[in-house]
Order: sequence, then structure tokens, then C-alpha cells
Amino acid sequence: MKRMNDFRIFIKDVFINSLNVNEQLTNFIVVIIMIVLILFVSFLIVRISSYTVKKILLKQTNNRTITLVKHIQSILKYVIYFVVIMIVLSELGINITPIIASAGVFGLAIGFGAQSIVKDFISGFFIIFENQFTLGDVIEVDGFKGEVIEFGLRSTKIKNWKGQIKIISNGDIKKLINFSREFSVGIVDISVAYETDMQLLENSLYNFIEKYETNEDIVEKVSYLGVVEMQDSGVLVRLIFKSKPNVHFKYERKLRSDLLTFFKDQKIDIPYPHVIVKQYED
Repeated sequence: MKRMNDFRIFIKDVFINSLNVNEQLTNFIVVIIMIVLILFVSFLIVRISSYTVKKILLKQTNNRTITLVKHIQSILKYVIYFVVIMIVLSELGINITPIIASAGVFGLAIGFGAQSIVKDFISGFFIIFENQFTLGDVIEVDGFKGEVIEFGLRSTKIKNWKGQIKIISNGDIKKLINFSREFSVGIVDISVAYETDMQLLENSLYNFIEKYETNEDIVEKVSYLGVVEMQDSGVLVRLIFKSKPNVHFKYERKLRSDLLTFFKDQKIDIPYPHVIVKQYED
């Protein structure tokens, strides 16, 4: 503040003594120059602070960090703009003390009247700092499963595989399942007839698994788990594998198709419902 007053005095001295401008006009020019200077400096501060935050936090380029950077930049921007508005009003000769006091009372009134909004913002901060989920994660909230396509301090947007978008207030996110943090487990069940030689089936499946091709998405190769259920029409056997998060569905489909082809080649019967129609003659 002292430097600003010194600069203000310097400008007045230049206009009054050097340029012979009357004091009233000089005061007006000084106010304009100070406001322009304040706006310019605030613009620089916003840019520098945003760049600094981005530079510090984006050493690890993950979705959580990107989300955190966006919110910190927004908060810094609004705080700086509020301070700048107060300084500009002060330069215009407006007493800002009552404004600041009123803002405090007004903020308290809003806090009581908009508790749900405040709860949403607080929940948003906890989601960020506890790293519950980030952009791109696949989550399930209240039975709705989808990808997080937008995350703000107040609300979150989730898009499912059908293209449906659900907007949820952060304060309403109570029970959350995140499918993107750990490896996914692919499960493929297939039924065989009771007449099947189980030892021969196991040997055939081990040979199938040994030759089965995988790629970098599969982190743990296919394995035979064994018999998991005795059904009315056949015996249910299970194969499992581990993959990167949320890519196991397509490999489950592929494995089912490959198993069906393999079983046909090996002449292993897959039971299916039969309808027997008998016709009686009078």
C-alpha cells in the first residue's frame, strides 16, 4: 500500500508540476491510471499463479491432478478478482469497510439458506482430496454405472454405455463403487453335459489355455477354476482372467466365442433345452 501511495504521489507531481494540469483533473487521471494498473497487475497475477499451480501439480499427469489443478485455478481466480474489485472501489473513493462487513453477513445468510449447496461444495472438496474418483473413472452411484465425463465442486456427470447422462449433486453421493482403481476380473462360465469325461475336459481346457493368445490388456492369463455348479441340464465350469480396468467385457465375449469353437472341434457337448413332441394316434 505504501508503494501505491508513493506511486500516486509521483503521478500527481508529474501532472501538476511538470504538465501544469489542474488538481481536479489530475486526481481523475490518477484514478484511471491506478485502476488500469491494478487490472493489468491482477491479470498478470492470475496468469502467473495459474501457470505456477499447473507447473507444480502437473508433474504427475493423471486425471486426479488435472481435476485438482482446474479447481485450484478457479478458486485463485475468484479470490484475486474479489480483492481487485475491493481495491478498485477503494480507488474510486468508496468506503469498502461496510461492503466487506455486509459480505460477511450476506455469506452467513447464504450459508444458512443454501445448506445443500454448501454441502455439495464440501463433498466436492473431500472427493478431490480423498481421491475417490477422477475424470475418466468408471463408477456406480445409486445403481447408475458409467464414466465420469465432468466433475465440478458442486456436481458430477456420469455417462453410461447407452449414452445416458446422469447429473448427481456431490452431496448426494453416499455409496460409491469405483471400477477403475484395480484390475478387472473376467469370468466365463460354460456348461457341459453330465456324460462328459471331466478329466478329459480338464486336460483339453489346459491345452486350450496354454495355446490361448493374449495381449497387453490381459495382466493375468486365463486359468481354469473348475466346476462351480451342478445344474439341471449340465455341469457349469468356470474360467477366469485379470485385465486392465474395464476392458474385461470384450475379452469375456471373445473367450466365450473361442470356447464354443473349441468345444465343437473337440466334440464336447454343450447342453441346451430340448423339446420332444409326441403324437399319439387314436
